[in-house]
Amino acid sequence: MGEPHVISALRDKRAEISGEILKLEKDIAQRRAELMHLDATLKLFAPDMVLHTIRPKRPNGRKTSWFGHGERSRLVLSALRTAEGALTAREITGLPMADKNLDPSDLQVWDAIQKTVLAMLAGGSRKGVIQRIGGGLGEAVSWRIAPAITPPGGGAGSAASSRGSQRTADC
Repeated sequence: MGEPHVISALRDKRAEISGEILKLEKDIAQRRAELMHLDATLKLFAPDMVLHTIRPKRPNGRKTSWFGHGERSRLVLSALRTAEGALTAREITGLPMADKNLDPSDLQVWDAIQKTVLAMLAGGSRKGVIQRIGGGLGEAVSWRIAPAITPPGGGAGSAASSRGSQRTADC
């Protein structure tokens, strides 16, 4: 027979997972009932509608409770704007975490935030707002705000320069 503490821990884990499954099944039953009510209401207003042709929407990605809408991007862009030089992803990740008083030693939180920061940096790089520096073989990647490109004849008050300043706010 196995070790009693191992068996006890496995039984507890099984009970926990079994309880989660029961809760999820209850939630699914509730959603199916809600869907039936919506279908019946749709049939009242549009009797000819073929309901199975309505494609399901994919739920939004996992939202974090750490940052409000656009807050992470604003924090990262602000850090890049005020930095003396280019910053690494590790340095950039630490800044919004410090701003939100999140524990940098919590590796799960660190990884989750770094993943979103890297996605934001890559997106900003594709848009031309953020510039990627380095990344060659054995070379660290760093990031900075892309230098503004002013077209010939485009002074400080031109529409082109105002679009350039708006460009960094849209990332």
